[in-house]
Amino acid sequence: MATTAPLKPSLETLPSEVVEKIARFLPPRLDLGSFRLTNREIRDKIQGDFIKRFHHREVPLGIPALEELRQKTEGCDLGGQVRHCTINCLVYCTEEKFRADADERLRLLTAVFSNIKSPMTTGTLHSLSFKPVRRARINVETKTWQVTPPLRGRIVETTMMALERSGLSVDELDLSLSSEPGQCLHYDEFLDIANKLQQPSNVFSKVKIAKLKLASPRREGSATQSRSVASILHQISNIMPTLERLELSWIGYRFEGDFPSLNVNLTIGGTWSTGAKSCYLYDLIVSESVLLRFVESFRPTRLEMKRVRLVEGTKASVLSSLEQSYDLIPDAWGAAGAE
Repeated sequence: MATTAPLKPSLETLPSEVVEKIARFLPPRLDLGSFRLTNREIRDKIQGDFIKRFHHREVPLGIPALEELRQKTEGCDLGGQVRHCTINCLVYCTEEKFRADADERLRLLTAVFSNIKSPMTTGTLHSLSFKPVRRARINVETKTWQVTPPLRGRIVETTMMALERSGLSVDELDLSLSSEPGQCLHYDEFLDIANKLQQPSNVFSKVKIAKLKLASPRREGSATQSRSVASILHQISNIMPTLERLELSWIGYRFEGDFPSLNVNLTIGGTWSTGAKSCYLYDLIVSESVLLRFVESFRPTRLEMKRVRLVEGTKASVLSSLEQSYDLIPDAWGAAGAE
């Protein structure tokens, strides 16, 4: 009776979970990319949870870490699996060193974004956000690292310029760097960065969802803060013309005066449909005329305001104007009259 020789074991015969465990030990730059291209069976076995680990990627700003990430993503199709990027803003160097390395940091970050974009079919990240912005320096006396005020504007500017140069677009941009006036992005820094990018087509112009926490660059009175807010509201639609959802919070300093406060939840026709524009305004101090002009130009289907203080005009007048286009959501009347 003839006997058949036993089949030689191969990777294709192993269970998917075993193949994934093997893949975890391979460097992602070349070995892992080559491993996935061995054949269709191997590629399919590591397409599940293992690939999903690459959907969220934290991007450092330190030069050595950026260089390492550039090498890992170069020539590897796993970069195309990235969906969400978080910029890690903790940089262990002096301010002088950070500025001196600006060109090299921009070059490396542009290369990382280009490597991420290259294997993509859409060339678009689902989202980009920032970890709390801090810069660390050495305490000369204690020889330890300590956190100092952020280089927020320069970090955001470098990131936006790298996106611009790489051609990588972003659907959702989260600039909620901090809830502290001294650490979040200042409104004039945001406007300056937007003006520096190429027009009319740039990374801001393709953003669909924007989450902004902005502040005045110094302690300002209510009148000055309201003008700062007006500047943002006036320009935001031009900066982000394809915007579908805006969340704008103003992280301001306390100011003198008692102003009427709006807390409302409005929707056109009392309905809400997917894909329609929405707008959420929090802690703004603004005049009635500026607020109504913005709403008229942005034309959101849904509008929510919390602690929006009026330096000019009345709450009743604003609500009366808005109700010509919007229905107040039933349980929001109590909130509208609060404060």
